[in-house]
Amino acid sequence: IRVNNIGPSAGVVSEPLPVGWYFAPPGTNIYEYPVFTRTYTWTRSRTEQNEVDESFSFQDKNGLGLSADVAVAYHVD
Repeated sequence: IRVNNIGPSAGVVSEPLPVGWYFAPPGTNIYEYPVFTRTYTWTRSRTEQNEVDESFSFQDKNGLGLSADVAVAYHVD
């Protein structure tokens, strides 16, 4: 994020900076924030993330027991 501290256009620049090298003249600050994606999986396997069965268990309309592994990937802007 680029912030202009002096001049008529003082304040946060509305468009984010893409990846690369930037020159920050006097009166300008550039702040870096980490951007990453996290994934959490609810799984039956005891070798992934947790040793307990975290899979989702449910029944269909005939009473057949089913289980599903569910994964969610998210990131914060």
